Amino acid sequence: WKVAAVYGGPWAIVNAWLGVVTLLHHTDTDVPHLEGDEWNFIRGAFLTIDRPYYKIVDWIQHHIGSTHVLHHINPRVPHYHAQEATEAIKKAFPDLYLHDPTPVHAALWRVVTNCISVKKVTSPVGSRQWVYDDPALESVKLNNRVF
Repeated sequence: WKVAAVYGGPWAIVNAWLGVVTLLHHTDTDVPHLEGDEWNFIRGAFLTIDRPYYKIVDWIQHHIGSTHVLHHINPRVPHYHAQEATEAIKKAFPDLYLHDPTPVHAALWRVVTNCISVKKVTSPVGSRQWVYDDPALESVKLNNRVF
């Protein structure tokens, strides 16, 4: 049991946290999933979400939560320049950049309770995409974006 507690406990905690982080950066009620010709590298990169975590977690993880869009645009930017580069992205692409300041626990609850099933739709700009199938979510929008 000691081996399971020493290795298994931390392993389970780290893997659960990595699952939460991955879910929260790539899923939200108004972030579509694209397919085929509708997807390209830059659209995919900008359909990720920057989410600040609690201050200590942000510091421990080198602000990957609040600089995650940058990570998808150019993963070669070192963590010590990530915040500066993220600010440049915000200024250069204000209509594309996604940021959600919702506290992690509330964002996680919103995602796991509302992002259950998807349907294929054509967006107002004519692209085909998969969106979360819940009419009650019409009022939840990140940065009032149309994809």
